[in-house]
Amino acid sequence: MEKTKGKQTKIKVYSSNQFKIDHAVSYVGKDGNKISGDSYMYENFTNGQTFIAISDGMGNGELAHQESSEALKILRCLLSFNIPIKTAIQTLQQLKQHSNANERFFSLDICMIDRERQRATFYKKGATPTFLVRNQQIELINLAQLPVGVMSDQEVDHVTLDLEEDDLLLMCSDGIVEQFPDLDELEQVILNQIGKSPKTISKNILQATVSKHKGKIRDDMMVLVVEYRRQAIVQAQYAS
Repeated sequence: MEKTKGKQTKIKVYSSNQFKIDHAVSYVGKDGNKISGDSYMYENFTNGQTFIAISDGMGNGELAHQESSEALKILRCLLSFNIPIKTAIQTLQQLKQHSNANERFFSLDICMIDRERQRATFYKKGATPTFLVRNQQIELINLAQLPVGVMSDQEVDHVTLDLEEDDLLLMCSDGIVEQFPDLDELEQVILNQIGKSPKTISKNILQATVSKHKGKIRDDMMVLVVEYRRQAIVQAQYAS
């Protein structure tokens, strides 16, 4: 696109490598508690990978929060040493299995975005589907995997897809999804948010879920929204 004002010409170009990832999260604990068993993490690594994840600890309250948050911290630490995500998840499974005297579990819902290759890879352990919104339609990304702590040698499956400009990814804890026995209803709530910012979308979906049961918060709830869009950059500006 070219704009001319007076004697100055500014040329804007779009580079295939200039994509921006915006994200926002909204959450609430069971019964309105400030402490939630759901945790999340968003981290950009220097190797071009972006780590986005939700973990849901077993039950509610402080112990569940501690389990889920510590799991994500361990994964971040392993990934910071350029350990492959699959190996990192397997390591976390083994650590949990060896220390799981109380037979507690937690879910993992992970999206790894390769910013240079413009693609996302999803890993799920006992997690709900991810909602991909593209061209005003929704595709569900799901993997049938047990939560971490059930089996130490469980395979780590994944789904990879190419990202497109203006894609929206919504990751929700089960406290959101289970309040919509008919997923079509939740999908319609999501589609009604198209065009809004990730922050607004996450807040509206959380509010819609709480309002569905007249303000009763039956479980920890979390919504994480990711928007993938192209950035405009100024390549040159000169006198004409």
